[in-house]
Amino acid sequence: MASHFYLPDAAKPRHKQLKRLILAVRDMQQAGSALKAAAALKGDDPIRAHLISIAVVYYARPFVPTRGYPRISGKLERFDDSSTKKTHDFVCGWRDAAVAHSEDQLNDVEFIPKGSKIQMRTADGKEAELTLASHGEFYRGPKFPSSLIDRFIDLCALQEGRIKSETSRQKEELFHEFIKPPKTG
Repeated sequence: MASHFYLPDAAKPRHKQLKRLILAVRDMQQAGSALKAAAALKGDDPIRAHLISIAVVYYARPFVPTRGYPRISGKLERFDDSSTKKTHDFVCGWRDAAVAHSEDQLNDVEFIPKGSKIQMRTADGKEAELTLASHGEFYRGPKFPSSLIDRFIDLCALQEGRIKSETSRQKEELFHEFIKPPKTG
């Protein structure tokens, strides 16, 4: 039995949309994995914030048009309940404001001149006063709400399933054009 492979034709919008959906499944898987790893970390571990940012970028990517790919169908941004829709909108908005474009009002930077005295607690719990040897800065950026992590994980799983279903549907339509039943006698 012969096997046939059909390469997507970038000039055909349906092929480009299907390719985007296939990539979107992977995006949802990557977002979910990053979130689960972030959820396993406690407190203010800096790796946690990075993993959440990775998840936000992967999750939002299919919903943002780029030069290379169209955004996926708007029906995948409609939800049966308002809580899921709010989580989706928050994540996509967070991508725009806090991750991709780093809006000024969300980022607080203070300049600290050389020679400033800073009070801190050492690793063994003792108070210490340090003097800065060079000019410095203190940065406080936006923090993704911890209370949304579990809902975000659930949203990634939901979207992965929905996108897989849409991918299967579109594959059936597309390959129906290529695969014709054999002619009988």
